[in-house]
Amino acid sequence: MRIKSLKLLYFRNYLSMNIETHPSLNVLVGNNANGKTNIIESIFCLALGKSYRTKSDSECIMFGETATAMSCVVSKNNKNLDIMLGINNKGKSAKIAGVKKTKLTDFVGELNVVLFSPEDLQIVKGSPALRREFINREFYQFSRIYHKYNLMYQHLLKQRNSYLKDMRKNPKDEMALTYLETLTSQLAKVALYITKERVSFVQDISKLTYKNMLNISNGQETLKIRYKSSVLEALNIKDTEDEAFY
Repeated sequence: MRIKSLKLLYFRNYLSMNIETHPSLNVLVGNNANGKTNIIESIFCLALGKSYRTKSDSECIMFGETATAMSCVVSKNNKNLDIMLGINNKGKSAKIAGVKKTKLTDFVGELNVVLFSPEDLQIVKGSPALRREFINREFYQFSRIYHKYNLMYQHLLKQRNSYLKDMRKNPKDEMALTYLETLTSQLAKVALYITKERVSFVQDISKLTYKNMLNISNGQETLKIRYKSSVLEALNIKDTEDEAFY
C-alpha cells in the first residue's frame, strides 16, 4: 500500500496543493512553519477520519474559509483507490471510491498509516488514557468490529453516567434500578471484549519488542510490555485464555 497522490484544498495554510509522490521514499524539506507537518496531518486525517493534533477538526480549516477537503489515490492490492474527506463546521463527509460513507467505522481502515511524532513520548510518560487512545488508534485501522465496540462502550458509559445523575432524585425507584442494572450488564460485556483485545494486542507487541531489544543490545537486555488493568488484577485474570474472560 502506498499513496500515489495527495490533494488539499483550504487545509491549514494550504489554499490548494497537489502532490505526486515518488514510488519509493518521500522526504519533506522546508523551513519551520511552512506546513510540512500539515501535510502529515492531512494524511492522518484520510486514514483515521480525524486529526492527531487537535480535538476540534474544524481547526484544520484555513482561516477565513468555511470548509476544507483532502483526497488521495492509494495503490492497494494492485488497484487504485480514491479516498476523500471533507470537513466543515457542521461535520464531515467521506467517500471511498466515490461511494459516500455515513459512518466513520466504514471509512477508517482503507488507508493504514504509522505516525511518529514528539507527542509519542507521552505514551510512556503521560496518563493511561493516552495509552488507551494509542491502542484504539491502531485497532481502528484493522478492526472495524473493535471500532464499533469502542463507540458502543463510549455511548453506554455516557448513558449510564447520565442515568446515575437522574437517579439521585429518586434512588429507590425499582424500575430505574432495573434499567441501571441492564445498562451496567451491557457495559460490562462490551468492556470485557475491549479489554481482551487490548491484552492480546499488547502481548503481540511485547513479542516484537523482546526480539528487537535483544538485537539492539546484542543479546544483553530484554524488554517486555504488559497490559496492566486494575479490573484484571481484582479478578485475578492473568491471561486472555482465562475462563473469566468468557
